[in-house]
Formats: sequence, C-alpha cells, structure tokens
Amino acid sequence: MLAPLLAVLALGGPALASNPSGWDWRQTLTPHFAIKHQAPWLPPGFSMVAERVHSRLRMDLGMFSPWMAKERVNLFVYADHASYLSGQFRPPTWSNGLAVYEEKAVALPSLKDPR
Repeated sequence: MLAPLLAVLALGGPALASNPSGWDWRQTLTPHFAIKHQAPWLPPGFSMVAERVHSRLRMDLGMFSPWMAKERVNLFVYADHASYLSGQFRPPTWSNGLAVYEEKAVALPSLKDPR
C-alpha cells in the first residue's frame, strides 16, 4: 500500500509540510522521511520498509521529482482508522492512505496485525 502512495507523491511539485498544529505527535527521522506517528513507537521494521520503497521509486521516478534526493517526505501514521479519517487531510471514508502532492505528505492509519 505504501508504494503506490509514494509513487503518486513523487510526481508532485515542491512544497513544505508542517506538523499538524496542536497535535502531540512523535517524530522519527530517516534519511528520506519525517515520520510523524501518534503511537509511542512505529511498528517494527516500518521505517526500513519505507526507505526500501523510496529507494525503488527513486530509481524509477527520480528524473521527474529531483527533490526526492534532497528533501524528506512527510509521512503521517495515525493511531487508527477513525483518527485518520478525522485528521488534518480529511480523506474519503473508503481510503486506507492518501498522498498530498502540495505538501509532499503521505497519510495512513496504523494497520493492526491480523493475527
């Protein structure tokens, strides 16, 4: 699910995203992402998977979005689907992720382990 969202985002133009005002989010920085998450910790391996997806997309889409090499993508991981739907980006109820070109941002709910 993360790959299609990042692919769509990679084609967007330059802009800056800010932290949602008044929200007490935690932030985890990776070389290519500013991951803002409501939970105290990210799911195990989440940032590594995001970096791997970024690396693959950059090879395919880097010429269309040169900012990918220099700027971080803002990745918002909501605690659950309800907080995702009522969050800053107001996604449609059927969605499980959203890319906002103008803000270089991807928003998605934290997915629960089905086990």
